[in-house]
Amino acid sequence: MNTEIQKYILDIKNELNQVIDNLDNIDVDFDKKIDHVDLFSEEIRKKREYLLNNYPKEDLEIFNDEIDILIKQIVKKFDSIIESKKNTQNELKVKLKKTLNQKKLVNYNR
Repeated sequence: MNTEIQKYILDIKNELNQVIDNLDNIDVDFDKKIDHVDLFSEEIRKKREYLLNNYPKEDLEIFNDEIDILIKQIVKKFDSIIESKKNTQNELKVKLKKTLNQKKLVNYNR
């Protein structure tokens, strides 16, 4: 097995784990963590392209299962974040509607 491939795969796995870490507790310093996720994603993409351009797919496919597990975790985290943001948005929507209705009632009572 090629040690350079192993090194790149290990780097990719570490960066995927960094993405997962940044997605944990993302509500704290959201913008900064998303920027880090973007940076890691770009680095992962570059390493992936390098591997695909320089090694046969057969040599790389043995690592698919390891990488897929991390990718699935990231997808779940993003789904959870999206769901949470949608819930927050809906709560705010209801509060805003109540406030607007109260304003209308106040104006109507005048």
